[in-house]
Amino acid sequence: LAAEKPVRGGTIIGVTVLEPKSLDPLFGDGGNLDHYVWRQIYESLLSISGSGEVGPQLATSWKFTSDKKSIDFTLRRGVKFHDGTPFNAEAAAVTFKRALSKDLNAPRSSDLSAVASVEVRAPYELRINLKSPSSAALPAIAFAGLIASPTAIKKHGQDYGRNPSGTGPFKLASWQSGSRIVLERNPDYWRNGADGKTLPYLNGAIVRFIKKTAVKVIEVKSGNVHVIDTIGARDLKTVSGDPNLRLVRAGNGRHVMFAFNVSKPPFSDIRLRKAVLFGLDRQTMMKVITLGRGQVTPTLIPNNNWVHDASIEKYSHDPVRAKKLLAEAGHKNGLDARLDIIKREPDATVAQLMQSQLKAAGINLSIKTVDRQSMQASLRAKNHMFGIGRFTVPGIDPAQTFGRIFGRKARIQRTGVSDTKLFDMIDNAAQQTDQSARKGLYRKIQAYLVDNALYGFLFFMESTQVERVTVKNLKRTVGGAWVLSETWLSK
Repeated sequence: LAAEKPVRGGTIIGVTVLEPKSLDPLFGDGGNLDHYVWRQIYESLLSISGSGEVGPQLATSWKFTSDKKSIDFTLRRGVKFHDGTPFNAEAAAVTFKRALSKDLNAPRSSDLSAVASVEVRAPYELRINLKSPSSAALPAIAFAGLIASPTAIKKHGQDYGRNPSGTGPFKLASWQSGSRIVLERNPDYWRNGADGKTLPYLNGAIVRFIKKTAVKVIEVKSGNVHVIDTIGARDLKTVSGDPNLRLVRAGNGRHVMFAFNVSKPPFSDIRLRKAVLFGLDRQTMMKVITLGRGQVTPTLIPNNNWVHDASIEKYSHDPVRAKKLLAEAGHKNGLDARLDIIKREPDATVAQLMQSQLKAAGINLSIKTVDRQSMQASLRAKNHMFGIGRFTVPGIDPAQTFGRIFGRKARIQRTGVSDTKLFDMIDNAAQQTDQSARKGLYRKIQAYLVDNALYGFLFFMESTQVERVTVKNLKRTVGGAWVLSETWLSK
């Protein structure tokens, strides 16, 4: 079939669950959700694809210095911010200097924590110095280094977050708090489309904010909106039968897993941890929760990520082996254990399935349901036996994924153990710059986590979005946020 020719004009309407706190990329608090709007207004030195590959954007080329501690960028010429300010190395440097500013203390500056300093070497030559060698710095710069107009920052000061100016395909037209953000086409955008004319194809975009999934589904089915963010498994049947809609696997999903508290009995004994893991039927669990639109993987890494390794052995469902391990550990008459969960789904249903499955393996599981803050406090105090959590994965780079969940500086060490060997492995992998070598290192880290049974990796839930079939060429970031620069609406 011949490729469809892009159609110009029209306004796309999308719905996401969370309204940005700020349109200043250093002051958002919505994680990936902020990018549903940010990515239309701003660009980075580098692009990052839905699979995590880095490419050129406002930088045309880049290279590491010989000591791997700095990256030299050659910048694109002829680009302007929405307010008319020329884009160059001086302008780009302001974004990184703001991120490094202790006086500004921007909440999202931690996303660029690998950066030590920035140097303007020529009008279109920028050097970014790193705290240590790290290939993870490139995807971090692509994801978090959204370049803002220094003129607009100076003009609007603390109000810049309501008056953004980037180099992206759309610029802010209006913002109705609690309802929507309206974007209009940037007529001076630097990229051309397939027809040889300036992108974007669309005249504008509207991002609405609706929290209830049922309402979002009604809106997209009725045609009031063109695309909605993630829906749950319960809505899949409703949507999949509608010929006007398509389901799209979009960016990061969530992995449901639990952490053993290995700092004290009973789970300081690895035999009891393995008994629990052999007592679980993860495949059945995944099918019940995701209606088959999930994955059972050796660790928390989904199968479309470059560090996924299917050869790492998983714990099979083997109640007989579980009982044998219980007996070896002195619990031939069974083990009483408590699972802590947050009051939410799918955690509650997962806990009930675990309770039923483990009973057949000789483990009597009680369930303690708490709110999120209480769970965090319990994990920090190591008052849990084991507790369920869910994590958005993969991160923009495995260094981020493994560092923030399992690393030396993880916000909460959920297992209650300071495993120096594991921490050193994670730090070493983050500093390696050769892609092939990094893959081998992350395989060893994942195998180590599995071999030591510190966590129970249950299943991955795909992030599924819905769009009307009239939406064409809507691309997404690694986090699932929309990139509308080359999107069009068919008639």
